[in-house]
Amino acid sequence: MKKALAILIVIIIALIAGFAGGVYYAGLDGNHYETTAIEEKILEISELATLEFDYTDDGDFSGDAKKLFGHDVPFTKKAMKIRYSGTVKMGPNLENMKLDLDDDANKLTVTIPHSEILSHEIDEDSIEIVYIKNGVFNSVTPENTNQLRKDTKEKKEKSILKSDSLDQADQKAVEQITTFLNSVYPDLEVEVKVKK
Repeated sequence: MKKALAILIVIIIALIAGFAGGVYYAGLDGNHYETTAIEEKILEISELATLEFDYTDDGDFSGDAKKLFGHDVPFTKKAMKIRYSGTVKMGPNLENMKLDLDDDANKLTVTIPHSEILSHEIDEDSIEIVYIKNGVFNSVTPENTNQLRKDTKEKKEKSILKSDSLDQADQKAVEQITTFLNSVYPDLEVEVKVKK
């Protein structure tokens, strides 16, 4: 009786281990991987922020002077300077990736899009007015402040696009996705490429 119970327990443990292994290797259909299951696993990190940096910057605003008969009225120009901090996150949007699975070669090729700016937040508590000059009958308005914040944010994003930051984010994405897939599917050869 005890021997039969021990055999039954061993069989149950073997079944549980087999089920757990099947869950671990989700994506296998017989001896074949399913791209949909692999894609679902990757999409769990669909906004992969691979590069993030904090910065502090200045922004300048200069308003035109009031006009009278086509000429500037003296002492009516306005100006302002602010200092602020922000955070930029970059990486590829993996919803636009493509998978190519070669069952015969047991190889998966993942093509991801070029990295982009995923988010750019200005820390509202960090905004500091360094300088403000109101002109006569021409004061700096909240609209001027909002426009300055918008302009400085766009200027920062343009400077990022001209730098190699997005290429760095691409490289980190390739490394992270490759490491992730190798850990989940150790028997599958993985190649991750960036489409620019």
